[in-house]
Amino acid sequence: MRLFLILMIAFISSPFMVAVAQENATYIDKQHRHAVNLAREGQHDNGLAILRKMLDKHPGHYPMHRDYVIILTWAGKCDAALESFQLIRNRPNPESYLISAVSECLVQIRDADQARMLLRQGLKTEPDNNELAFQYQSIINNISLNAKPRLDVTVGTSESEKGNRSHFIATRYSRQLTSHTRWYARFFNTRSADKAFETGDLNRLGVGVLHWFNHKWLLDQAFSKEIRNAGDTGSRTRLTHYPTSLWEVSAEYASFAEDIPLRAKALDIDADRFTLNAYFHSNDYRWQWSGITSRYNFSDSNDRTTLFTTGSYAYQLEEKRERRIILELFRSRNTKNNTVYYNPSKDLGLTLVHRTDFVLDTRYDRHVDHLSLFLGNYKQEGFGSKPTFGARYAQEYDFNAFTSLSWGLELASRVYDGGRESQTSFVLSISNKLI
Repeated sequence: MRLFLILMIAFISSPFMVAVAQENATYIDKQHRHAVNLAREGQHDNGLAILRKMLDKHPGHYPMHRDYVIILTWAGKCDAALESFQLIRNRPNPESYLISAVSECLVQIRDADQARMLLRQGLKTEPDNNELAFQYQSIINNISLNAKPRLDVTVGTSESEKGNRSHFIATRYSRQLTSHTRWYARFFNTRSADKAFETGDLNRLGVGVLHWFNHKWLLDQAFSKEIRNAGDTGSRTRLTHYPTSLWEVSAEYASFAEDIPLRAKALDIDADRFTLNAYFHSNDYRWQWSGITSRYNFSDSNDRTTLFTTGSYAYQLEEKRERRIILELFRSRNTKNNTVYYNPSKDLGLTLVHRTDFVLDTRYDRHVDHLSLFLGNYKQEGFGSKPTFGARYAQEYDFNAFTSLSWGLELASRVYDGGRESQTSFVLSISNKLI
């Protein structure tokens, strides 16, 4: 009798259970399509929220998981997309559009090897897929291009109305050793003429190596020597970490700091330097922030600490035009007061910058002009504070895949030791990948 009742209940309820399952499937499909449509309209976060809620209830629903990964790439959230992709990575025959989107993210985080392998896997399934073939060939071309020897040359000059002119030239030749390692040789020269002090020129010759442990960790180790002074040798170690696609942090120690004033060098005063650096940008690059702090230990017992930080917001962010407001803060402190090369013991500068970037259509691969106007306030201990202002104009050219050039000119009115000085500076850089 009990068995008969169970069978009767099952027979009566089975149409109801089928109807419930169909209704549930219809609801899931409707929510899925709604989320994708929102994302296609640019409402990425709303679409992701719907899919995330549905996936919490139906974690095994592959189409929703696949589209969740793709929408994350649309939103520029590559770290989250790659993490979520790992849950469906081993599913056979993934769709070509999923492979394409994930590969772009892998390239963005500098993991070209993984992108190449993923695209090759997709081409085995769809050998006639032109989009995957194009992406694959682009990565192969970039890997080949990055493997070429490279020569970088930068020259610059600056002069104040007081008549103090300085020049510098920096050159670096680099060549690939392995797919993860490059070696380089560099030369750095700077010289200046100062009316009141004999200045010490720098003539540094060095060699170094760049090694990627993986796509998140980069080591830069260099050794250099003053070729006109047998005693001045030094090393520099820089470790850079990319915790996410939005952040870059680094730490560096240099036993011989090259960025010390030439007035100090003229008195045979040198310094070692420890530096911490960080950079962040939002997914769409509308917000950017960077900060760098350094501590110099001078051989005359002076310890100098500097901090420079800048934050910016792009209130116009278009394909051909970008306008950005930038706030810069600089401060320094010396333990020894009124040294010849720094005076006085501490200072503080705050500057507001408006920068416009113009992307121009030319016969070159890329051409961008930059115009910056800045206004600030500079304060020195013992001298009060005064306004600073000026303008910068710069151009960048990528002539082709091998050669690029940039130059910049700045006219500024600044304050030193309570006195105003007009300054002019010019910098030119050329980079060439050698065939």
